[in-house]
Amino acid sequence: IMAWRAVPMFQCLRLEKRRVWAGLGLESLPSGLWQTETCSTSQAAQAQHSPPCHNRCMSSNAPWVEPLRKLLEPDLADPVEGQMARVYNTAGGALSQYTRPREWADAGPSSLLDRNYWIWQRFNTRRKCIQGISGFKSKDVVGDACHAFEQVSLAIAANDTARIDGIKELVTDDLYQQLRSAALAYMERNRTVNVKTSERRKKSNTTGLKVTWELEEMVSAKIVDGTVARMVPNAIMEKKSTDLRVVQWTVELISKQKFYVKDLATDKVVMGDPERVQTYTDFWVMERPFYAGWIRRPGPHGARWRVVSRLTIKEPAELTSEETAHIEKEGAKRTVFLACSVLAPLLVFYGLAQMILV
Repeated sequence: IMAWRAVPMFQCLRLEKRRVWAGLGLESLPSGLWQTETCSTSQAAQAQHSPPCHNRCMSSNAPWVEPLRKLLEPDLADPVEGQMARVYNTAGGALSQYTRPREWADAGPSSLLDRNYWIWQRFNTRRKCIQGISGFKSKDVVGDACHAFEQVSLAIAANDTARIDGIKELVTDDLYQQLRSAALAYMERNRTVNVKTSERRKKSNTTGLKVTWELEEMVSAKIVDGTVARMVPNAIMEKKSTDLRVVQWTVELISKQKFYVKDLATDKVVMGDPERVQTYTDFWVMERPFYAGWIRRPGPHGARWRVVSRLTIKEPAELTSEETAHIEKEGAKRTVFLACSVLAPLLVFYGLAQMILV
């Protein structure tokens, strides 16, 4: 009943958000989210004929405006929340180490437990994202991962600090510093000097190595793992509670690439093959902060999907007995839970049908 009553209310709020927020005068909110322009005469006249639940006075002096701001944009309305959003907006690395599920021929029924474990991980993470992130779609995460994969790989192959600076918005701060430090070490080791041209950057000397990487085709991209965690320490949570969380998605990227290294002094290929196209599988972790809960919020301000790590996946044969036992145990729990979730509604409907028929 609560869901039935809430759906029309949220639909009305979504349809009338431009008129409502224009009356609130919340100019500090992101312009891309809320429209803050004033209503025209025709819009004001139309508002007079809106349903009774919408023609209330939307004065910015209303007592509920400030609590509403803290609810929708806590990092902008509360300085403490804003400070926490700037400090604890990343995990600094991968929170979960994805491993491939075992095949039926190797593990038998236990392979089903492995698959159920990762299915539940994705389901639980997707549920939290849908509840807390405004406009969340899994395909947006995959699309951002594909775009970041190409741009970051090109920047790494170039070993140029200017190219690394160009991908600063696509990666987390820690990963950006690692890539930039590696590019500086490479430039110092090979003593290269970059010359800016109108089309591209070329090496001005004939010493060192030149790495060439080309993306021929993105074969497939899919999400294989998801994790949500709270990065705010318990000591701070005791003084100031917050819904700030960090979500990570592990994306499997299968692509066809060309990769080779050429010695600039001899103009010979020392690694790879310029004519050979190979298929590679990469696992990249996308991350963003968000506010967990039952209200979809766009924040924190400036939050976006960024690359936090590139994983090296363990094969099932490389797992230790403790890791395998943990996956099987958690997979069994989730299998029982999913079975109960499916059977319980069926039993309820069956009982109601029997009562009605009798």
